Amino acid sequence: RASAAAADQVILLVGLPAAYESEGFDRDDLRLPEGQDAIAQTVLAANPRTAVVVIAGAPVELDWADQPAALIFGYLGGQAAGSALVDVLLGEVEPGGRLAESFPEAAAQLPAQDNFRSHPTQVQYREGLNVGYRFHDSFGIAPRFCFGHGLGYTSFVYSELTVSGAGTEWEVGLTVTNTGARAGAEVVQLYVHDLQSVVARPEQELRAVTKVWLEPGASTRVRLSLGRRAFAIYDVAASDWLVEAGDFEVRVGASSRDVRLRATISVESSDRVTPAVIPAAALATDNEFTALCGRRLAAPRPSLPLHLDSMVDELKLRPLGRPLYGLLRAVASAKFTAEDEGGTAAMLERMIGQMPLRALVTFSEGKLGLNALEALIRVLNLGLPKRTQASG
Repeated sequence: RASAAAADQVILLVGLPAAYESEGFDRDDLRLPEGQDAIAQTVLAANPRTAVVVIAGAPVELDWADQPAALIFGYLGGQAAGSALVDVLLGEVEPGGRLAESFPEAAAQLPAQDNFRSHPTQVQYREGLNVGYRFHDSFGIAPRFCFGHGLGYTSFVYSELTVSGAGTEWEVGLTVTNTGARAGAEVVQLYVHDLQSVVARPEQELRAVTKVWLEPGASTRVRLSLGRRAFAIYDVAASDWLVEAGDFEVRVGASSRDVRLRATISVESSDRVTPAVIPAAALATDNEFTALCGRRLAAPRPSLPLHLDSMVDELKLRPLGRPLYGLLRAVASAKFTAEDEGGTAAMLERMIGQMPLRALVTFSEGKLGLNALEALIRVLNLGLPKRTQASG
């Protein structure tokens, strides 16, 4: 705290270590490690002239996001990320990127939160298309940072919107002007909103995007095309993308929450979209979800008996499986040196725990064949009722 308070400026880097996110396993939550959150709050309280850089591959909860003098989300920039961040922080380079996801204030506000961990062998996607900006924009739940958001060292004005076309082929034009004192980049985003539909559709859907670079005071004419797929919805009954004729609003903006220009067009189509249940809320009820699925919901598969698709972590559910699980952990740990400090080893342990038992055939590099694995699973299941085949 004292060091931060005494500094003229502070640059604080926080983020997710390897054990928190990677391919092959799910994150437990959207938070930063507890210690990093505490450090961020302490430093920000001590020095308001703090720039925070967050390094992560996906959204995180940032309760203190309104406190830094600057906040940069660096994603996973690779080997040259450090020098690139220095250029941005020193103002030598315009930060021209935009967020590829919506950042919620908290995971608890997302509809998927209610079903994601409802059962270890089944996840029901009752939120349908209500993911990311589609959820926030459709149900008026403000995100921490919206999809497509990003600030720079200059400002832009949109003007002179034109929309021309017929049927399902349209062209949108607008003028973008750099009104600031520096050169910079702007990402122009084009969304469409179906004013009335017989199926559930989000409030708006991103359909075109382009990036322009402009000197101070310069303007450019931007043109974006909307074709048939821009207005289409997947029709399950037809097994095809169909366009429902009617009025659509064309929206142009700098993010999903910063719409600058709008126009309404009439889209003509001979397609006949099959009507479907439109859930009354962000999460479909039992009856709504059953109707959308077109069949009675299957009961979740029990965790036992074990089968080829069981997770390695589920070995711990069986007396003979627990020592086998410990052996797999030991083999994984032996692949890394003591200098690793637990980061990669911890990540690998989580990946192995969530991979299916059938993956052990590949993991063993041929030492364990599929037939031997199936025989091993049968042994592990001894004493259990045969509800399912061991092979799944």
